[in-house]
Amino acid sequence: MNKFTKGFLFLLFIAVSITGCKLDPPIYPEGAGSGTVTYTINGTTTTKHNVSFVMTAASGTTTPASIYMGNDTDFGLAFDGSSKGTFDIGILVIGDALGTGTVTVTTYDLTDSTHGTLKGTFTADLYDSTTNTTTSNVTGTFDIQQ
Repeated sequence: MNKFTKGFLFLLFIAVSITGCKLDPPIYPEGAGSGTVTYTINGTTTTKHNVSFVMTAASGTTTPASIYMGNDTDFGLAFDGSSKGTFDIGILVIGDALGTGTVTVTTYDLTDSTHGTLKGTFTADLYDSTTNTTTSNVTGTFDIQQ
């Protein structure tokens, strides 16, 4: 085989290898992606679908300690709480902005760490470091049943 044929076969092999590769679809936990979050920023209301939650237990116990909810792309909310009530937001991410504020849980009916119903509201101030701006009085609701 001459150099041209070897080079051509090598390039053909690489091209076939690359085009034959594809990403597998994501595998979500059972029950994931069954809720919605709706929030209003500066008068514009946005609804996010396929939001799920996970509850983590306090260290060394089975007592619920924290709730994390999100849609894996541009929304996330976390707080410490294991019942109905009002709690400080631990983490709030909407797009590029981070938030501080409170979350009020109106329905807390979890059967385990990834199953049950979680409903409530939140209010926050957002800070966007990419534009160096703060947005006050962001309000939202969540309704997740999984």
